[in-house]
Amino acid sequence: YTDSDGAGGLFIFDSASVAADNGGTVIAPSAGNGRWLRVIDDGINVKYFGAKGDGITDDAAAIQAASEAAATGTVYLIGGLTYVIGTTINLADGLNAHYMVGLNDDATLKTSAGFSSSADMVVIGNGASVPNGTGLKNILFNADQKARRCLTIVSSNGCLINTTLVILVLLLQ
Repeated sequence: YTDSDGAGGLFIFDSASVAADNGGTVIAPSAGNGRWLRVIDDGINVKYFGAKGDGITDDAAAIQAASEAAATGTVYLIGGLTYVIGTTINLADGLNAHYMVGLNDDATLKTSAGFSSSADMVVIGNGASVPNGTGLKNILFNADQKARRCLTIVSSNGCLINTTLVILVLLLQ
């Protein structure tokens, strides 16, 4: 993490906390007890977990960590940026509603060069049900002919897909 990377924010120290360090919203000190807990006003920014959005760096782990930290909230991707993913992002575990949003503009999810052609870019749900309030907004998908599917909804009850555009890039030879 560096200055101006979008990961900064306000933290409070809870000397009694034993929450697991997740690298974005819960930080364990290098020595001693307690945890630094991020003060969250509205949703989880993927930049908190180290996502770059530079169109080069694989941001899948950061986006997945943000999704897991959001629990029942919104995961924000900064609009106008391209987030490369090398593995599937699993959004919503069937118990908690998640909402992934491109903030202020469309954010692009793009497959990495090594993305598996048998994998999906984003999976919503776990085979049981998808809670009300789970959805996507202002997210562009660029599979570049690498993913099996851009978006898979395992169970469609209560899902909202709003202002989502799928871009299929055809390579001409």
